[in-house]
Amino acid sequence: MRSLTITFLFFFGMTAAFSQHSISGKIIDNQSQPLPYTNVILYKVGNEANPKGTVSDDNGNYSFKNIAKGNYKISVSTLGFKTEKVKEFQFSSNKTLNF
Repeated sequence: MRSLTITFLFFFGMTAAFSQHSISGKIIDNQSQPLPYTNVILYKVGNEANPKGTVSDDNGNYSFKNIAKGNYKISVSTLGFKTEKVKEFQFSSNKTLNF
């Protein structure tokens, strides 16, 4: 019985350690109009050489899925607008960031 309990706790711990979450949001301009096709780059602090990127859809929505816990930075850019950079933040659960 003890080995079954240890095995169960081991697999539960592994599942929790590798849980993945998402970052999503909406990008709008000063008149609250959505900005389609905006570049959104996600940098993991300490591993900036391998960023993840996405482009917002027709309604300005973007999403990153299966993101591991850690510290991240985000950069948002599109033609005709100033690039916006989010300072480093700690990510541990689903997060919504609107720009």
